[in-house]
Amino acid sequence: MTHSTEKQGYTSITQAQNWFLRVQNESGQIAIYPVAVWVADGFKVKGLVSMYKGMEPCLFTAPPACTSQYVHGDQLTEEEKRSVTRVYNF
Repeated sequence: MTHSTEKQGYTSITQAQNWFLRVQNESGQIAIYPVAVWVADGFKVKGLVSMYKGMEPCLFTAPPACTSQYVHGDQLTEEEKRSVTRVYNF
């Protein structure tokens, strides 16, 4: 995930419901993360996922080194629904 925790100047923050971030790393492994909120900065909108950095909860965007896409819960396969990552520590 984006490793920047500096404060952002978002113009809008909206709760995301039943949206997920599907991330595929370079070796083809897929992880599914629930999107916590949508944020807008001008005309750019992105989803933030909740993770822990040590013991501190943080919000992160998709990692630039991975292939990722936002998908609605209805688009997830049954296997993906079972594998949704609830907590991620780094």
